[in-house]
Amino acid sequence: MGKKGDLNDFERGMAVGARRAGLSISETAGLLGFSRTTISRVYRERSEKEKISSERQLCGRKCLVDVRGQRRMGRLVQDDRKATVTQITSEECFQLRVPRRIKAVLKAKGAPTLY
Repeated sequence: MGKKGDLNDFERGMAVGARRAGLSISETAGLLGFSRTTISRVYRERSEKEKISSERQLCGRKCLVDVRGQRRMGRLVQDDRKATVTQITSEECFQLRVPRRIKAVLKAKGAPTLY
């Protein structure tokens, strides 16, 4: 087969869909009219890309607090569930053991029950 240029997204989706439907590489190549190498390459690229992360997860604002910080905030709230944000942030132990980023999030949210 001669070179045909790059495949567009629709053609790539057709190749991946046919492979996921259970067709072999040779059957997919015969059905779509592309070489077996092209089908294999497209399917491998797509499966490797999906292992890393979904494209949807890459959009939007980054989290201000990581998983560790969320656990710390949860423990702070559980220590005294009736305390307000101002009471929690005014405690001396809070000032010493909590990073600035978590303090900023607590200040912005305004209520400890939201965590």
